[in-house]
Formats: sequence, structure tokens, C-alpha cells
Amino acid sequence: MSLDTRGWPRVTRIIRAVGLGPDFGNVPINVLAAAQLRGRQAHEAVAALAEGRDESVSPRVAPYLEAFRKFLADSGCRVVAAEVEVAHPLWRYAGRLDLLAWLRGRRAILDVKTGASEGADYQVAGYVDAWNIQHPTERAEVGGVIEVREDKTYRYREINLPRALNVWRAALVVHGAITGR
Repeated sequence: MSLDTRGWPRVTRIIRAVGLGPDFGNVPINVLAAAQLRGRQAHEAVAALAEGRDESVSPRVAPYLEAFRKFLADSGCRVVAAEVEVAHPLWRYAGRLDLLAWLRGRRAILDVKTGASEGADYQVAGYVDAWNIQHPTERAEVGGVIEVREDKTYRYREINLPRALNVWRAALVVHGAITGR
């Protein structure tokens, strides 16, 4: 079933609107733009790797991709799909999750970050909630954040999904009050 999600708010926009995401207000615009470009390029490289495409990446993105490769090797994570569009028909929001994967025998939704990860728990919770309502027989049990770094290291943290879902749903209510949706 395909939903028409035009006009529906995106997960990241909701998080920013209610003040749960990182505050980039004091970051110079050129620094922010460079970081956003690096993040987009790294996500494209991660998606290509996850889909088995061997693509060359810029030297600037290569360390982040190397960190992601280490995560895959160390964790035994098996990526099923990358950049998957999800939508929640009851709450009427949409988003694009980074990775749908098997991690330690459980279906997981994972987000890859190359920079600030404040609000990522709630972002992942939003994706999990939407995924699970769209796929009730293929529920995600785990949500996690993979922080990949320029020094080729990574940090993985599994989120407390019940807590993050509670905050996410509260954010949806606040966002609805702010926007009148």
C-alpha cells in the first residue's frame, strides 16, 4: 500500500521544530554547509556499500566509510536495505531511515551520523514506529545510532526504544499543537 505523504512533516523537521535536535544556531553557515555536504556524501557511500555497489568516494568521505566498514565487521550487522522511505498513516508523518538490518539476530533500524547526534534516539524511534505500523509481521526490535568519525573509528549505541518512543510521541503531540495539525 502506497501512501500519499505530500505535505506530511518529516521526522527530522518535527524533531527540530520541538527543540529536540542539535542547535546549529552558532555554527557559521559555511561550516554548517560543509558538514551537511559531508553527511550527505557519507550517507550515499554507506547506502552504496550496503547495496553491494563498489563506488569510489572522495578522500574527505573515505574515513567515515572505513569507520562504517569496521562497524559492520565488528558487529556482524547484515544490512537488508538502505534509505527506506517510511510513513505513519495515523500520526501522518514520513521519513527516510538510513539502514534496515539484522543485528545480533534482531531486525534493527539504524541511523548513521557523521556529526552531532542529539535527537537521533527520537529520530530512530520515529522510523521504528512508522516501520512497525507498516510492517506488523516484520517488526523492528532494535533501534541504534552509529556515529562514524573522521579518524576511522565508530561508536555504536543501541537506543532505549520504549523511552525514545514515548518522547517521540510527545514530540508529535507538541508539533501538532504548534502547527495546528
